[in-house]
Amino acid sequence: VQNNALDFSSSFSMQVLREDELERFVVHFDTLFQAKLPNPVNLSTGVGCPETHWRQTVFSLAVPLKVRKGEMVEGLLHAKRRKDNEREYDVKLSYWLSSNQGKKFVQDFSIRAS
Repeated sequence: VQNNALDFSSSFSMQVLREDELERFVVHFDTLFQAKLPNPVNLSTGVGCPETHWRQTVFSLAVPLKVRKGEMVEGLLHAKRRKDNEREYDVKLSYWLSSNQGKKFVQDFSIRAS
């Protein structure tokens, strides 16, 4: 992996299943190790996968978002490694409801090494 590939952006969308308040996003990742391995290994921090020393990340929202069944929540996550510790990330999370006609919410987070 090249260092510049470790900074990334990822879009997402999900359908709301019930009327409620969206209070947090839970994020996981999957990584495929295949270079020079006879049998590739997939590492996942997803729910239901074997536990690893990595874990899921929870982004709690400063203000809960009221959602209705059937609405689409869409967003973009930007993650950039910190210069003072490359094992840590600064994350900008932008999200919106497709029914909200352009009203976007943006929140910054830091992921710290433990």
